[in-house]
Amino acid sequence: DRVLLTFPGAASHFPSGVTHLTGLPIRPEITAATRKEAANFFQLREDKFTLLVVGGSRGSLRINQATTGLLKRYKDKDMQLVWITGSQHFEILSKEFEEEKLPDNIRVFPYLFNMEMGWAIADLAICRAGATTLSELAVRGLPAILIPYPYASEGHQEKNARYLEEKGAALIIVDEFLDEQTLFNNIEGMRRNKFRLLRMAQIMKEEGRLRALDDILDVIQDIKGSDIS
Repeated sequence: DRVLLTFPGAASHFPSGVTHLTGLPIRPEITAATRKEAANFFQLREDKFTLLVVGGSRGSLRINQATTGLLKRYKDKDMQLVWITGSQHFEILSKEFEEEKLPDNIRVFPYLFNMEMGWAIADLAICRAGATTLSELAVRGLPAILIPYPYASEGHQEKNARYLEEKGAALIIVDEFLDEQTLFNNIEGMRRNKFRLLRMAQIMKEEGRLRALDDILDVIQDIKGSDIS
């Protein structure tokens, strides 16, 4: 038997000798997208600090509630915000946007099909901690504030997020403690410390596995070879 792992922390749950750390295969577009392309895509400045907030395809009510309060704080600030609300919450939130016109430095979407552009424009991400999300963060070398989904099976999101936090690539805010002020404080603590943000990006990049698909195929080939012998 062989067990292929996305993150090293899961190895302790399996017998010794059966696990292989391969990572999760990532679309080539994720790593190929450039910041310049992303700036053109969003019609934003390439040279401005940019925050990306995303709560998954359906969105996260708690993340969206905390982010709503950031709009006034970051209005006309010397930074940019790309916010993906999720399709489930966009209609309700869009009514608030109509009442108060969004400034030029903020972009809001219900869903982003070109997710590679979101990662490419960002200097810091606020997101859940699913396996695909973390794998894409890692290959991009994008530091993050992670809010693990509290109801994920066997707490796997928090376990993977803790691994990255312990490495120094990310920070965690527990879902039940997330609010506007907590989120703002953590964002500002990272945004104002460029050395810290750069170091987190370097560590995150080291966790990226660009050869994930090749490594998986190598394991499969090894199994086939063992069967033949």
